[in-house]
Amino acid sequence: MEPAIGFRLYRNRQGLTKGKKGKKAKPRKPAPNHRTRPELAVELISLVAGWFPERKFVVSGDSAYGGASVLKKLPRTWTSSAMCIRKARFFDPPPASVPERRGRTPKKGPRLPGMAAWADDAKQPWKTLKFDQYGLHATLSVKTRKALYYKSGGSRLLFIVLVRDVEGQRPDQMFYCTRLDWSARTILSTYAGRWSIE
Repeated sequence: MEPAIGFRLYRNRQGLTKGKKGKKAKPRKPAPNHRTRPELAVELISLVAGWFPERKFVVSGDSAYGGASVLKKLPRTWTSSAMCIRKARFFDPPPASVPERRGRTPKKGPRLPGMAAWADDAKQPWKTLKFDQYGLHATLSVKTRKALYYKSGGSRLLFIVLVRDVEGQRPDQMFYCTRLDWSARTILSTYAGRWSIE
């Protein structure tokens, strides 16, 4: 295992636990310098990126770290692989610009079907992947596409993976990766690699 080069400790908004079991905690004012977990993650990423500006890194996290608060501030030399929320809205890239067209240039294309509709779409068949690593011992069905997660990533094109557990042990999930040349197996393996650290 690689040595740790940095970490942050998170305290909840009140600065302490809610109180002993059976006793109602007294309401407290939020700590004035409180920062969310994604904000602390961005501080760490910025710190390490400043130490090694030319080095490439891979960061992976659950849906709490997959939104705009992290993705929009991710250095271009960093790769992010994260889980998406189930209601994530994806879009096609904007159409090619036409010199004669008047008005504003679209920032995104048509909205793509949501997770459930995508899963049920028979036009794109599932592909099967078998895993036996990092605590992920399962046969998964996957679908992939490239799309804009516009609310979280703006105009940055992402590789999206829809995952279904063949044995039904876990619900359908979606993941994204900022590397467009990675395979679904690589993306899921990278995400599963977090478990050996946690």
